[in-house]
Amino acid sequence: MDTFVDSEVNSNQKVAEVTPSLAHTIPATQASKLSSNTTDNNIYVRLLLDSVNFVLNNDGVRLATGELSLGDLSTVVSDGQVNVAAKFANFTLTDDLSPRKAVDTQTWPHQLLTIQGEELIDLKYTSFIDDGRKDYPSYDHAVYLRMGSARFRFLEEPVHQLLQFLSKFAEMKSTYDIARAAALESAQQLSKAATKMHFDVVIKTPVVLFPEFHQHPSDCVVAHLGEIWASNTFVTDEDGYINTIQAGLRAINLTSKFHFARPEALLQTLPIVDDIDVTFAIDIPEHGSSERPMVDIKGKVSDISMRLTERQYIFLMEAIHMFSRVFTDTDEEEANLQALSNKRSSTVLHRSSQASIQPAAATEKTRSPQIQMAMDAKMIKLEIYMGTGPDIQSPPSLASFALHNSQVNFRMQQDNTMDVFLVIPSLTIDDTRPGINSEFKNIMPVVKDKNQFELQLDLKAPNPIRSGIAKSQPKQRQGSTCRMLSRS
Repeated sequence: MDTFVDSEVNSNQKVAEVTPSLAHTIPATQASKLSSNTTDNNIYVRLLLDSVNFVLNNDGVRLATGELSLGDLSTVVSDGQVNVAAKFANFTLTDDLSPRKAVDTQTWPHQLLTIQGEELIDLKYTSFIDDGRKDYPSYDHAVYLRMGSARFRFLEEPVHQLLQFLSKFAEMKSTYDIARAAALESAQQLSKAATKMHFDVVIKTPVVLFPEFHQHPSDCVVAHLGEIWASNTFVTDEDGYINTIQAGLRAINLTSKFHFARPEALLQTLPIVDDIDVTFAIDIPEHGSSERPMVDIKGKVSDISMRLTERQYIFLMEAIHMFSRVFTDTDEEEANLQALSNKRSSTVLHRSSQASIQPAAATEKTRSPQIQMAMDAKMIKLEIYMGTGPDIQSPPSLASFALHNSQVNFRMQQDNTMDVFLVIPSLTIDDTRPGINSEFKNIMPVVKDKNQFELQLDLKAPNPIRSGIAKSQPKQRQGSTCRMLSRS
């Protein structure tokens, strides 16, 4: 670790050595100040990490070994502004619990989690001071974050053991909850001096492999959970400013890779879920008003296309049972700890909640919703297949189900009352079997000029009341009618 304070160092040579290494972390104007003005109180700290190995040991049972091979952390305090840059790379978590077999090791290496490359974490943070400086960017903090793609092998027994091991650390959560509750009491005071933060975040898509519960030892289902991205800008408004956030998930997909033992070994690669993109546009005004909500969220989901063969369906059912086995015991332990934590912090939380709810109740009739969200999805389609057919890459289709132009609206009022409204204008079911001649291929045709399904849900404090209405009015044929009404 190398540190220096300019007021205590008289050598200009050391200052010159520092500046090049910080070229990527601080603006050029601050770098020039750091190198030229040695009379200011500047601080530079740099930590270099060659390698860290750690072992997760649960009462004498070795669960996994983690290795982080590179770390670099730099901190600069110059002229009242703080700059932090951190970069970590090449992380692996190796399974030490499963028995090592030569065949399994060749097919699937004993690595639960791998993040290769220089972008495990690439973080930059800069603070700015609004004291009339020309380089003030109209916000007080800036965060830049890039994270690489993590590759995780989901194995039932190792994951279950790791979750049980990590759940022991949840006992510290009660202390955290008490500290959080105390912080909520002073949140209103801190909000008066709230600062503006600009952020630019991109997290490459995590990849999860499911190598278990298959008919062939080399079969695998690969899930890309989507690249996470988020950034914001500040737009000047007559009432102050609006924090405009753009965020979303890119390229969410699920693919199966199955082997078939025919006269020759064949690999079938079929998508279960095609690429899905989810985008959000979020507006958070500086000051609330009767004309706009405190948080306004507009979301859009690209067309969702799902396909299922018999073999993919069997895997999904096995995966659901596996998830229930892995998370059941852990959820029970966390529930017990949560109950204990709630008893310790209930008093403080009650005081803070009363302080936040009472002012809102006074203005309930004149204020707009606290949170308003609208989500749209043009099409959600599921197509099921039967058998494999002569071409394993193109199995014969059986039927398809599709929801068209679905919309969900959510509103939360100042008194924590919530309203949810779901609209599905059309549900279609089609017979897609090849070579079938039938005039009833459209089992449930498109409904025009009216909504086929509607659902409304109201939750009101202090005693939530749930009321819903769902109706279906498919196309009439030969004078027949069909209508369903249900309430809960």
